[in-house]
Formats: sequence, structure tokens, C-alpha cells
Amino acid sequence: MKLRILTLLLACLLLSACGLYNRDYASIVPFTGAGSGESGGDTREISNYNMLRSAILDLINTHTEHAAFRFSSYSGSVGEDLDRACQEMQYEHPLGAWAVEDIRFDVNRVVSYDVADLNISFLKNAEEISAVKTFSTEEELRGHLRERLENYATGAALRIYSAQVDEARIQTMLEELYYEDPVSIAAEPVSTVQGYPAEGGANRIYELHIDYGDSQSSLRQMTSVLRRRVPQLCGELGAEAPLGMALAAARLVSATITESEDALASTAYGALVLSEANDKGAALAYEALCTALEIPCQVVSGQRNGVELETHYWNLVCLEGQWYHVDVSRLASEPRQAFLVTDTALRGSYFWDTERYPACVGPLRYPDAVAAAGTALRTGNVIQLLEMPVPGAALPPDMEQSSPVREVPQQEQIWPTVSSASDLSN
Repeated sequence: MKLRILTLLLACLLLSACGLYNRDYASIVPFTGAGSGESGGDTREISNYNMLRSAILDLINTHTEHAAFRFSSYSGSVGEDLDRACQEMQYEHPLGAWAVEDIRFDVNRVVSYDVADLNISFLKNAEEISAVKTFSTEEELRGHLRERLENYATGAALRIYSAQVDEARIQTMLEELYYEDPVSIAAEPVSTVQGYPAEGGANRIYELHIDYGDSQSSLRQMTSVLRRRVPQLCGELGAEAPLGMALAAARLVSATITESEDALASTAYGALVLSEANDKGAALAYEALCTALEIPCQVVSGQRNGVELETHYWNLVCLEGQWYHVDVSRLASEPRQAFLVTDTALRGSYFWDTERYPACVGPLRYPDAVAAAGTALRTGNVIQLLEMPVPGAALPPDMEQSSPVREVPQQEQIWPTVSSASDLSN
């Protein structure tokens, strides 16, 4: 009897066991390994290579350091394509080449799809990335650079779509902008420019670092002083016709020429406020005065024969529709060789980029300016603004047909100086 009962119990147990093994069971365990998306942020769905590149670029644009990608129905090798896309974004794309230090990823297979975690190390912060300005024309770029210089900004990040623009061109533009307005930009900007990616191309980011040699507050005060000083001087020149005013302005600046090695001697501020200028400072000061007088004028950066070939600065001025060379630094000693001179007369002793500057072939000469200026006097300071040609001195061939010189009484030269900004308040 006991044996029968035991047999029946055993049979029941066997039948129960068979029922248990025939049931379906599912176990869900959270995956937290590589490619799980646990690095933070939303998981992004990727189905082709273009989506992959765009997703990585979006992470860079938004300064996102960690993200997860899910590759569902992806055509191609996920690992190989990730490696290629990361390399492209880090080294070939302008934003990545400039802003990214490194991109790393891990890929993991989860059932029927791949997931990857990306980690990006940045060289730039979010504010720097969002501050990048984009330009497609040189006109737009010049306008932005002018604004940066006038505000004495010490840096900029510019994205430029142009095959004609590179590091050298940007530095040339900064130089040109300074020479065009040495009043609003009172000290010369010394710049370094680095383009990304390094290989070049028509789509790059350029990082600029600019040094003006002084504090922003000091530079702004210099600009303020110059903006008052220039019209004051122009109003005291005394001449009326542009030709006479051009000569009067040149004579005024000529009196500031000095051997000073002070850095300000190379600026319009040094010439017009401190009365100390070398050839560069004189050229910038003359450009500032001519601009205020509405006489077209440019600063020329070139070379001149002296004891040896040396860097030299002078001006081009446009009078009666024609351009002429003016070297204010030589005006006192050699007026006829320094004022209203043609290209032909300067060749062999001066050297400049003839493609960068307009040709100078006009018929006017120094004696014409003397006649136009007359006895221009500065109010309250009786000064001789004109210097007569030395009697009997030979003229260069292209100057022999100049107008007759009208005699001007010799007068004592008294050149007022301004030693500081405070002098201008009187």
C-alpha cells in the first residue's frame, strides 16, 4: 500500500516537472557596457554614413562631450565608418580641426543592432564655438575686421568661404585697415593668424590674435585725442584749394620728423600730438589729415635706397583726378623730389608693389602746389608753410614743365607742439 502511494506521488511529480519545462520564460537584464548610451544624452538613430557625419558635427557645434548612437539597419561597417567619420570631423572639417582635441568611441552589439558611445575632448569652450563668425565675401570680412580693430579686440575666430582668403591675405587686410584709418586705430595691430584645417581650402576657420602694444583704455584715449586734434589742425592750415591744402598738411607733418626710437613715433598720434614721427608715423599722420580734408590718400609700404635698401613708408595722394607720390619725411630737404612725384621719377631709388597701388603719372609738380597754397598761415602762429626750390637746382626730367613759382616772403618757422593730451583741453 505504501509502495503504491509512493509510486503515485512520483508520477505526479514527474508530470508536474514536464509542465514546468514546457513553459516560456524571458529575462531582461539592463546592459550597461560599451555602446549602451549610459555616457549621457539622448541616443541618436543612425542609418547611413551621411547621418553619422552630421550627428558628429552636431555634437561639435553644440559642444556635447558625450553621446550615444544606435545603428539600426545600417548599411556598412559600423566600426570602420565611425573611425573614418571621426577622423574627417577632427582633422578635415574646419570646426573640428579648430575646436576638437580628440574623439573616442566604443561599439557594442546588442541583439540585432549596434550601439556606440562617443566621447569628445574639446580645445574650445561652448562660448568660443558659438562666437565664430561666418563670411563669404571680402567686403563682409573687411567690415568685421575694421570693427574688431576699432574696438581694440585682441582676438577673433572667423569662418570664411573663399579660396582667395588665407592667412597672408587676412594680415594684409589688417594692415590696410590700419593705414586707412590711423585715427580710429591709434596703434598698429600686430597679428598672428592660424587657419584650420592646416591643409588649406575654400572653407576654413581662422583664429586671430592681435596685440596693440598698450592697454585698451590707453588706446581709446589716444583715439579720442586724435579725433579732436586732426580737425583742429586742418582748420588752421589756411589754404583753401585741395592742392594747397595737401602741401600745407605735408609741411605741417614734415616738422615732426625726428630720430626718436619711441614706438609712438611710428604712429599718427606721435606725429600729430607728440610732434615726434619717423617716416612711418609721418605717412600715417599725413593720411589722417588728407582724409579729414577729403583728399584721397594712401600709405605705401615699400623700400628705399639709403646706405642700404631699407623699409620705408610714404604716401600716394590723389589731386585733380591723378595720383602722386608724397614722401613727407624728405619734404624739408628735397621738396621737389618728395612732393607730387611720378612713378618714373621714383623708380630706381624707391621700390613698391606696383600692382597693389595706383599708377602715378599726373602732370602736377611741387611748384604748382606752392602757387596754389600761397602764403597759407596758421591762425595765431605766423609760420612759413612753403619752401621755395633752391635757385639753380636741377629738376628731374618729368618736372621741367612745371608751372612758374610765385615768390613767397621768407618768414620764421614757428611750429607749435603738443606734449600731452591735456594740452588739447585749452
